[in-house]
Amino acid sequence: MAEKIELATSAPDDAEGDAIRNDCLDLVLEIWERRQTVPFTIPLEEAVNELGMLLNPKPYLPAPDVKKSKTLQLFEKLIELHKQEAQVCTALWISNLDLQSERAHLTNNPEHLSEEELKYTNFLVNFQDELKGDKANICGKAIPGFGSLPDHEREAACREILKSISEERAALL
Repeated sequence: MAEKIELATSAPDDAEGDAIRNDCLDLVLEIWERRQTVPFTIPLEEAVNELGMLLNPKPYLPAPDVKKSKTLQLFEKLIELHKQEAQVCTALWISNLDLQSERAHLTNNPEHLSEEELKYTNFLVNFQDELKGDKANICGKAIPGFGSLPDHEREAACREILKSISEERAALL
C-alpha cells in the first residue's frame, strides 16, 4: 500500500498518472471495506513498552575505582552554588508575595484555574506557608518563621547566605 501511495503521489498529471492514482484509491477503498472483517491488531502496548525502553536513559554506573576529574567536580560544585543562590532569591521573593487572591481562588474556585495555574498557585502558597513555619529552611540554614520576619531581617538573612555562597565560589575559583 505504501508503494502504491508513493507511486500515486509522484505520478505525472496525465492519463497514466490518473490510472495509477485510481489504482491506489481502489486499494484504499478495498482495505477500508474489509476493515470490520480483517482482524487488524496493532500491538500498541508492546510498541509503547519498546519505545519506553528506548527513550529511558540508561543508568549511570561509575566504576568504583574511578574518580571524576577535578574539572567536573568543580563544575558540579559551581552548579550547586548557583542553585543555592536561586533558592535564596526565590525564597525571599515568595515570602514577599501577596497571595490573598490566589488563596481565595484555591479555596473558592479552583475549577476556574487551568491545570498549570493550579499547580503553580499551590506551589507558591505551600512554599510561602513553609517559609512562615517553625521549620523554615533556606539552603540548609534553619530560620524559623522566615516568612513572618520583618522585611529588613529577611533581607539581611538572605544577604548573609548569599555572601557565604559567594565566598565559597570565590575560594573555588
